[in-house]
Amino acid sequence: MTEADMQTIRETFSHQLGIYAEDGQHRFDLLAEGQQMLAEKLDATRDELKADIARVDQRVTVAEARLDQKIDGVEQRLSKQIDAVERKVDTVAVDLASHRRDTEAHPV
Repeated sequence: MTEADMQTIRETFSHQLGIYAEDGQHRFDLLAEGQQMLAEKLDATRDELKADIARVDQRVTVAEARLDQKIDGVEQRLSKQIDAVERKVDTVAVDLASHRRDTEAHPV
């Protein structure tokens, strides 16, 4: 093998290494680009989820306020009804006491 053959082998080997290095670099670039795209998608998804959560939180807050108003209304109506029942019971108690006194005043 001559020096020229060795030089040709070196050049061919060097050329092939350059091709593999270029191909490897290209693959790393694609990988990095894919990772960047995934990171951007994750960020976009995170932003969408935050917006969705904020909307749900707002709806829950509104529903909670409405429920509180309804509960307050029910409590007020119930309180009025209880007061009315108490007045009726007091009236019946007075009538019963009066009837008892009247019955005791007139022995059989």
